[in-house]
Amino acid sequence: MGFGVERNKITVLPMGITKPSALPKFKKEKVPTIIFVARLVRSKGVEDAVSVCKILEKEFPDIKLWIVGPGEESYVRKLKNKVQGLRLEENISFFGFVSQSKKFELMQKAHILIVPSIKEGFGLTIPEAGLMGTPSVAYNVEGLRDIIKNNGLLVEPNVSDLANGIGKLLNDKNLYFEMRTSAQTYARTLDWDLTAKKGLEILSK
Repeated sequence: MGFGVERNKITVLPMGITKPSALPKFKKEKVPTIIFVARLVRSKGVEDAVSVCKILEKEFPDIKLWIVGPGEESYVRKLKNKVQGLRLEENISFFGFVSQSKKFELMQKAHILIVPSIKEGFGLTIPEAGLMGTPSVAYNVEGLRDIIKNNGLLVEPNVSDLANGIGKLLNDKNLYFEMRTSAQTYARTLDWDLTAKKGLEILSK
């Protein structure tokens, strides 16, 4: 609409996700574990994820934060210095770049995916984690509010609300189970064959 295209001439195709050939069967960690999966750049909010871990440590002393993804060496060093300064070395682990199979394994073992990006085109990691039975807590920003349905929680973009959202899921077993189930159900609907079918239907018209 903003570019002068009439609404009735716009069709948004459903996205798909590339699913593993066989779903892993790992159990959730015994201690509260949140996972961050993205490139380690400022816009992805990884520093907020570290700050959230510090807030949650007060209520969950054994909480773990897994940081998964590659980044520039200088920025990763800055992040690790922040972790050390907050005395979270026992709580936070850096995995760097991992294979697809390892990514899905970690997603399945973790309890919650944390997504503190300030903007996204399509939050791919949210349905990927959902497929593994892991709901998300994400900032209520463009790209993320479109992919979070009943598969997670949207919060205002600040570390306090993000920590509160994660704490809410960790403390409410019924809500967490509901979110886990919904996350898997929703993720299974994102199929590339359906995307292609919808696209061909539009083109045929």
